[in-house]
Amino acid sequence: MNLGAPTGTLDLLLQHHVHGDLASDTITNAIQQTALGGHQFSVLPAGSVDRTYIERVARLDYLRGQPDLPSPVEVGVKSILTRVKANYDVVLLDARAGVHDLGGMAMLSVSHATVIVFRPDQQALAGLEVVLPAIAARRSIADRRLVLAASFVPEDPDIREVVLTRWRRLVYEKCSFSGSIYGAPALAVGR
Repeated sequence: MNLGAPTGTLDLLLQHHVHGDLASDTITNAIQQTALGGHQFSVLPAGSVDRTYIERVARLDYLRGQPDLPSPVEVGVKSILTRVKANYDVVLLDARAGVHDLGGMAMLSVSHATVIVFRPDQQALAGLEVVLPAIAARRSIADRRLVLAASFVPEDPDIREVVLTRWRRLVYEKCSFSGSIYGAPALAVGR
């Protein structure tokens, strides 16, 4: 750990894994305040992105010991959430798949809903083929709350509508194929 650098979620998860628990003040001291659009927000950053960041990410244990047991990362995140959620109306978890693909999967058991932001391209479609069955395997049908949001869509209204209409259909098909998140044509496709 980079001493003097801000402590973040990554550091807290590693401390939890080593010690089995976290002191409430350790979590509170890691939370930073920021203003955005005239509102005050509390943020628990990932941690200092320095020369040790990738090594610290690699130390996290996302794997479950047994199918019915949570991973150490899930246990750590639940511990942090248990300590802070009484102080907040909404808690948003950002599991950046680009840094570690398993991070998002570990968050499925602790979140109320899953929000997937994707660029409407073939890579995103291929990713949905992996992510959607994983969500289905980890959540009961009643707990499969999913929001899919397309980003980097063309601004031109005519092109935008064509792109979004096509991707709604493709994403609907991915969500409803056998073994996927819904596995039946019961998904409502909204705008």
